[in-house]
Amino acid sequence: MTEVEPQSHAEPGTPVRGDASEKQLGFIRVLARKCELDDQALGDFVEDLTDCVGLEALSRAAASQVIEGLQDKARKQGVDLDSQPAASDKQLNFLKSLRRRAGLTDEAFQALLQEVAGVEQLEQVGRRDASKLIDMLLKRADQPSEPKPTAPSYSAASDSDERPPEPLVAPPMPDDLPF
Repeated sequence: MTEVEPQSHAEPGTPVRGDASEKQLGFIRVLARKCELDDQALGDFVEDLTDCVGLEALSRAAASQVIEGLQDKARKQGVDLDSQPAASDKQLNFLKSLRRRAGLTDEAFQALLQEVAGVEQLEQVGRRDASKLIDMLLKRADQPSEPKPTAPSYSAASDSDERPPEPLVAPPMPDDLPF
């Protein structure tokens, strides 16, 4: 890991606001919960790692360093960071509807589930993977299907002399042919 310099040298007692994104700060809070760190323990962890006092003082680089540190801590504690909550009923029903709209067979849909989410059945899909599947199926369902060929239409009121072709009829066969 790289060294991160402390935030600005403001007047003592003046809160310092870093430029860490809300997304980074939210992820830090999620990781802290997974590591079972309360606010005090998280504050100590952040200060030990970055010399910043509080999450709000973190720069983007310092926040990234805290995220890496919390991920390492979680892995050492045996926390599964890849787990995700199950897809909602709303997501599952929408996926079923999109599957029909996209015209996917059971086999094609199961292959898509395996490819995107690594699962065999729709009920095993997590929320994050359900969102990916929804995006993919929306794109497929919204793609225009190939137009079906249509026969040319001829109107009796047409301005041109073009008429429909005469049907092909075999010429009459004389009855005295030896076939």
